[in-house]
Amino acid sequence: MQTTHMATPVLEVAHLEKVYGALGNVTRALNDVSFTVNRGEFVGIMGASGSGKSTLLNCVSTIDSATSGTIRINGQDVTRMKQAKLSQFRREELGFIFQDSNLLDTLTARENIALALTINHVAPREVNARVEAVAARLQIAEVLDKMPHEMSGGQRQRLTIARALVGSPQILIMDDSASALDFKTDAALRHAIRERSVRGAAEGGLPLTTVIVSQRVSTVRDADMICVLDHGSVAGLGTHDELYANCQLYREICQSQLRREELEGQQGSAMPASAPSSASAPAAPASTCAKEGC
Repeated sequence: MQTTHMATPVLEVAHLEKVYGALGNVTRALNDVSFTVNRGEFVGIMGASGSGKSTLLNCVSTIDSATSGTIRINGQDVTRMKQAKLSQFRREELGFIFQDSNLLDTLTARENIALALTINHVAPREVNARVEAVAARLQIAEVLDKMPHEMSGGQRQRLTIARALVGSPQILIMDDSASALDFKTDAALRHAIRERSVRGAAEGGLPLTTVIVSQRVSTVRDADMICVLDHGSVAGLGTHDELYANCQLYREICQSQLRREELEGQQGSAMPASAPSSASAPAAPASTCAKEGC
């Protein structure tokens, strides 16, 4: 996804540390993690199980607290906010989609989506219009009056996404939310997020910024930036092409997932800087890669 607006930092993570335990039984889940996300960008976070992906997302989403370091969202350091202000900030600025959908089984799909607007005292007439609009974009309009247990797994996942988007958050935070979707629906989801971001800017509002943890390369390969974590540390930062060319860990993840023809095309486009190239082909920008051998 390419952004066309002026680069404005919306999320700034600096020297983030998260430590669990005490004395001789200490686990360092995050170690000196730093990166910046500009407004309207789509950012992916990848890594193996236990690499710190969900811990990082929980800290950014203010659900968990950092041991040290800072997290600034729209210039405000959320690591130093009081709980009352933090709750309001979370409700007004952030949208959440986690692995566990947390849908209310006693409410219809329509009521689940509308709840986020009702809490913020949106007028009833506007609530219904916004619910139907987001449901149409995510292809769940036909199940709005069904209960969650009457829907397929993919429909429930899209319902969760609709609930997060309907409140027009500035930052959408997703924890492996596309894992239950087939590849076609995953692509439709990313299109809906991109459309929401472009529409927000066109209407004089703010483009949507998205941070997603994903196990799938296909979900994040078009991201403006991908952060690769390894044992709690940043192993690489860059675009898909940059990381494939310069980060061994990311390249290994790609090789375990992508089809052979995709890899062959990637190898042709991700040419090492030392390889000969035509005069008209620009050199690939270098990513940041901290893994040994990258």
